[in-house]
Amino acid sequence: MLANVHKYFWLCYLLLPALLGAAVGHLAAVGTDIWLSKPLSSTWKKTPVPEPKTASLPLNAYETILQRNIFDSRGPATGSLAAAALNDTAGATARATNLVLLGTMVAADRSLALLSIEQETALLHIDEELPGGGRIKLIERQRIVIGWSDGSEQELRVSDEAPAVTTQAAIQGGQGIRAAGDNRWLVSRNEIEKARADLNQLLKSARLEPKIVGGVTQGFLVRMVRSNSLVAQLGIKRGDLIKEVNGVPLDSPEKALQVFQQLREAKKVSVNLLRRGKPLTYSYEVD
Repeated sequence: MLANVHKYFWLCYLLLPALLGAAVGHLAAVGTDIWLSKPLSSTWKKTPVPEPKTASLPLNAYETILQRNIFDSRGPATGSLAAAALNDTAGATARATNLVLLGTMVAADRSLALLSIEQETALLHIDEELPGGGRIKLIERQRIVIGWSDGSEQELRVSDEAPAVTTQAAIQGGQGIRAAGDNRWLVSRNEIEKARADLNQLLKSARLEPKIVGGVTQGFLVRMVRSNSLVAQLGIKRGDLIKEVNGVPLDSPEKALQVFQQLREAKKVSVNLLRRGKPLTYSYEVD
């Protein structure tokens, strides 16, 4: 018996690996079936990532995009520039309504401007201060430039909107001035009031320039006189050199415009002048 066992024992060595392989394969198959039959663990599931919700912005949040130059973000906002332009225009308009240039006297650094400010007449030099923080930067014939504290500039000109003088008005004006003898005239109060009511037109009716010799003002030379104007009817002619008014020598632009202001209330006026080198004295009386 033992001899037979030993005789066929080698067959066991041959069958044992096959049996072990079959057993292992069976176990693997069973394990796989079990693993596939169970639902996947939550740890193996891909957890969906929620998309962030974008909060909706109000329409005015996009206003910057509209105002900015998208091709040059360094540039200023267009809306700001437009607003600034509107503010400058409004400011200039407001200033122009209460400042009226009546006339100028050009004499280098001693030039003067006659202004109506809030219906009050003022005589100002270059660099003098105006209400509102402005200063006169330039005075030229019929024109001045004002610099304001915000850096802006405003130009004022003598208005050209004075009413035209008709022939009938000129005749009536002539009737308001009557000769009373050699170089003497009587001027009606009504004529004076009309001139006072329209100083702009009166100042535009003649142009006077200081005559300066050796740095000294020797009077004011009449460069232009409009025909039929009040100045022409008072006997003043182009080329006259006005030396004194009411005994006050016109030796500076300041005195010239100061005398002009005083004449608005005077009842008697005397004018000393030179005409072609000959001295003349004109006298006027308001009746």
